[in-house]
Amino acid sequence: MKLRSILFILLSVILIFANENSLIANYSRTNDVAPAFSSSFTNEPQAPKTLTIIWSTKAPIPYGRYWAGGKGVVRDTFYVCGGRCSLGQTSTRKVHAYVPETNTWISMPDMPAPRRAGAGGVIGNKIYYAGGRDSTNITTATLFEFDCDTKTWSQKANMPAARWACCGDAVGGKLYVVGDENRTGTTYEYDPTNNSWTQKATLPVGRGWAAAAGAGGKLYVFGGAGSAGVLNDCWEFDPQNNTWTQKANMPGPREYHSAVAFNDTAIFIIGGTGDGTNPVNTVWRYSVTTNTWEVETPMPTSRGWAILGTYRDKIYVVGGSQDWGTTRYLAINEEGSFITYENDVGIEAIRSPGGIVSPNSQITPIAKIRNFGILPQQDIPVYCWIDSANVRIYEQNVTYPGPLAPNDTALVTFPFWQVGNAGNTYQITMFTNLPNDTNRGNDTLRQSTFSFLVRDTLVAPFREVTPTIDGVIDSLEWRDALKVDISDVLNMQGSGARPAGSVFLYCKHDSANVYWALDFKAKTIRENYDQFGCYLDENYSRTWTLDSSEGNHWFVWLNQDTVVYRALLGTGNIPSAYWIRWASGNGISRTSTNAGNLQFEAVINKGNLKWNYTLNPEWDTVGFYAYAAAAPGNVFWGTWPTTMPGTQWNNAAAYGTLIFAGWHPPMVEEMNNHILKKAIVNNIFKMPLKLTNTKNLLIYDTKGSLVRKLTTEKGPIILGPDNLKSGIYFLKIDNSQPIKAVILK
Repeated sequence: MKLRSILFILLSVILIFANENSLIANYSRTNDVAPAFSSSFTNEPQAPKTLTIIWSTKAPIPYGRYWAGGKGVVRDTFYVCGGRCSLGQTSTRKVHAYVPETNTWISMPDMPAPRRAGAGGVIGNKIYYAGGRDSTNITTATLFEFDCDTKTWSQKANMPAARWACCGDAVGGKLYVVGDENRTGTTYEYDPTNNSWTQKATLPVGRGWAAAAGAGGKLYVFGGAGSAGVLNDCWEFDPQNNTWTQKANMPGPREYHSAVAFNDTAIFIIGGTGDGTNPVNTVWRYSVTTNTWEVETPMPTSRGWAILGTYRDKIYVVGGSQDWGTTRYLAINEEGSFITYENDVGIEAIRSPGGIVSPNSQITPIAKIRNFGILPQQDIPVYCWIDSANVRIYEQNVTYPGPLAPNDTALVTFPFWQVGNAGNTYQITMFTNLPNDTNRGNDTLRQSTFSFLVRDTLVAPFREVTPTIDGVIDSLEWRDALKVDISDVLNMQGSGARPAGSVFLYCKHDSANVYWALDFKAKTIRENYDQFGCYLDENYSRTWTLDSSEGNHWFVWLNQDTVVYRALLGTGNIPSAYWIRWASGNGISRTSTNAGNLQFEAVINKGNLKWNYTLNPEWDTVGFYAYAAAAPGNVFWGTWPTTMPGTQWNNAAAYGTLIFAGWHPPMVEEMNNHILKKAIVNNIFKMPLKLTNTKNLLIYDTKGSLVRKLTTEKGPIILGPDNLKSGIYFLKIDNSQPIKAVILK
């Protein structure tokens, strides 16, 4: 955007000014404090000590089953997919979902084919089921994906080889499958971002009928049946280094057992058999942080091949079998919850940073702690560690003074953290270290955070250079354009989280056209149905006028460069009868891989025809959504707004804002002292601003400090490009309420 064009994005806020030199926010939060800083970093996250589990019986699953390789908790629901079922006494396609809050089971759409004794895991909002045997005892290599939002199944790329009696789980957005009935150590990795499998380092000791769970960014494999008998070992797989490391052995040998991660710091090993004959009800807990084992309260029902899930600090053990010879299909559902302790404080949530942070910004880490115990607590040590590429870059601890009453929470604030450049991934670890804490299982929380520039408003400048639409993004031709990284770093489209820098979108315009370009860095070849789309709510009404000129364009390779226009008809899908295609004319799209990766360039005319953009020659504001997808399989790589779920693609109310700037900025002149509010056009305040009747215009920064005081004593106030740098400010005219303004140059 041109330097002389400035925009104020206005939001009203309630603030109190102590005096004109200080801006003080009037707010209060219970237990929201910034404790004194301590420089001691000697404490590691403490290992969970023995927890006493209280077991209770919940609603049984509709059909008894075991060997359900596809299972997991997505948000508030525990999904159980396939397995060997009492209904027909063979592999099943049945899927059921358990809702702990209501203690009810719900039938879900069947799997595409019956499967048992495969492996699976949860990635985002999707559940995967790999391999297993069908109802005719054929061992398969298939991979099925269940979308928990749309409740639909799809088949993905097959594993390199068929297998069953394998184990696996999801780690870091990828699925891992290990071992099989033939006692191999073969390890496969599935990457949903490109729908492909890769063979990884082989587990040193082959096995089948093992159990696996992912925690702390690594995969753990426990026991199973090896060539020498039932195993009691534990192995850790590091995906980043592609290495296996043997860890502390289990308290005893196990096969036909099950594993589930708990709070990303512990893994529970439940049931199975130690001799291949007699089922057990044992519960063992492995600490990921200290590589130690504890024996837990046994579950009420002895069994093997149970189906496990965790939700809100509770464990659910569903189904299983008690007799390996004459099969018994159990439908029982037992819930394990943990008793309260006198002294028990832990991290309930990481309030800051979120899953995404702005590059090169300063962030204040905030932990939400809770007193889970029955006694008040004080002087609580709370820690925050931040790692990048396995290097500790931030290490702080504070002491919350308290007192913190039972079941109360507090927000604990740490010194600021300086974020690095865009594209970095950070591992956030927060934990408490109460000296007399008797329950370490809830002390620690971890999360991954990405540095990525997130904006809810984009500005497309009026072009200085008319680009040649030839599919090659020339830096000189696009130097005057908006350029925004639209990589789907948060997996909002459901195809997997993408690295920053995977996809860049360009946009600019003039009085007759809108120019688009897409630099698809992650795609090196051109295939049918490679595409990107731009959806414009042209009148910025935040809704779709049915069958109007509002709509979207797809720029897609279909054996030729093609533009597809589709009118949006409100909610739901769009009948193909409303599609209009053309290869040139009213819209032009060109692609190439001349730069070493796939690039698009396109132009759409402004005008009144349905497939035109109905926009002003200069200065207009629209709702905007964009995506980028790769063939084969319509795999999403890019999206904007960054935080908008892909399921909202046809909901204009969820779109971000795209401003088409003008060549000549408008001048807004004062009518009265309410000009700041009256100057809003579609929530946009356009510069420069001329004030004549106002006595004083006060400008504050985000810390409440007075940046500038402008008066009309010697003439009108002109607030324009030369007055302020880009940033966030608060504007106050005389005694009026302050207005928050984001200034973009």
